[in-house]
Amino acid sequence: LRVVQASVSGVAERGLRSKHESERPTSRVLSVDGSGEADGGWGVVVVHGGRGTQTDTTARHHATFYGPITLQTTAPPFLGAERGTNNVAELTAFAEALVYLRDIEGSTAPAIIRPDSTYARDVALGTVTVSANCTLARQVRQLWIHEEARRGGQLWTLHVKAHSSNKWNAAADRAAARGARGEARGVGARWADWPPLPPRNLRAHEVSESERVIRASHAFGVLAILSLLAFAWRRQTD
Repeated sequence: LRVVQASVSGVAERGLRSKHESERPTSRVLSVDGSGEADGGWGVVVVHGGRGTQTDTTARHHATFYGPITLQTTAPPFLGAERGTNNVAELTAFAEALVYLRDIEGSTAPAIIRPDSTYARDVALGTVTVSANCTLARQVRQLWIHEEARRGGQLWTLHVKAHSSNKWNAAADRAAARGARGEARGVGARWADWPPLPPRNLRAHEVSESERVIRASHAFGVLAILSLLAFAWRRQTD
């Protein structure tokens, strides 16, 4: 099944590339990118009215999504990532784009996913055998197979050169950088409560009497040390 699906997808991609740009169907175009900085992040930029050209200047921005690589297996957005490498980030971005098409966009209209990673593209098309990131790679492949079938074959992926003149790829790169910094605007309800907010420091009136005593003791202890240091410094300068 994997080999057959890969050949069908490969023919579809070559067929789309062989068309003159003006003959390509107007599509939802999703530019995807990953960042291996810090703990890793992903970005997806959705435009309408694109044709998968080098510039897609006639396309209209619709939405931008980004988030950190999720390694915690119990987290709702978990897709199978085991580490925060650049390849994992690229695969995650591709997977999030497919989840967007399935869960948010939801139509059967033509769609094009544009990665700047040939690795992510080949994993999705099933034209490469992976020896790492296997769980995430299988997730990407299955998402692709199901979404391609749901759209009646009108799903393509076209590689775009990184850091070229394609402004949507540049926007996806910036979005991935935001995800690597821990910022999140995720795809769908899976990201509603993730990543969790850090615990807020309680104010004095919100803590117990014993906690207030400990805080006060610590504060006065720091002040006492500072006072002793200031006194010693004055003694030396007199």
